[in-house]
Amino acid sequence: MSRTVLFVFIIILFSNCSKERQNQQVPEGIWVKIENRSGLKFENASIGTLTNFGDVDNGESTEYKKADEPVYSIMCLLTINDKVIMVGTGICGTPMPPPLSPGFYTMKIKKQLPAGNFDFEISRQ
Repeated sequence: MSRTVLFVFIIILFSNCSKERQNQQVPEGIWVKIENRSGLKFENASIGTLTNFGDVDNGESTEYKKADEPVYSIMCLLTINDKVIMVGTGICGTPMPPPLSPGFYTMKIKKQLPAGNFDFEISRQ
């Protein structure tokens, strides 16, 4: 009897967890944050032209910010020692690709490579 009650309780517990996941809604718009794992401090970090994160210390993650314009690719502009650097994937040509789907995106900027570029990773949560 007690095994049956325990079994039913576990099934109810797991079914409630899956209902919570189903009830989570996709956010409206595109939300982006930056994780700095480069070993350097970023000054005036921004995604696009309107989403500014300010300074981002090494090891720091910013809060998510909603992009104020359609996002077709994630390109981060950084200032390091008065030098402006672009990190990410850009686009060129026409027609433009469709904008990114609504959701939460993280741009993790890793170590600086020998050519001066940065290793980076873009993920969607």
